[in-house]
Amino acid sequence: MGYQARHVVEVGLLNTDDLDILLFAENSGEVILTHDTDYGTLLALHQKERPSVILFRLEHLHKEILFDLLKNNLPTIQEDLEKGAIVVVEEVGIRIRKLPIRK
Repeated sequence: MGYQARHVVEVGLLNTDDLDILLFAENSGEVILTHDTDYGTLLALHQKERPSVILFRLEHLHKEILFDLLKNNLPTIQEDLEKGAIVVVEEVGIRIRKLPIRK
């Protein structure tokens, strides 16, 4: 689809704290794709505007399913991701929360 995707293993961050991964993605301009809800908490606590996070809240996480979901929904969420957002992908749809998260 024209985007580079890297696993934390590829950048030497496999057993790294979530905050360090968040800071890495912020500095490199990458979007985090995850099923770990801690990233939303970290973004809120630190009032971050970046990086954007796509949070998959799905029962079956297979790479083919994730690829199809991204391919089908990227045109809808791309602008929000570029501006800074948490995109939650669930079985029933997609929710978008703009960053930073304010009280």
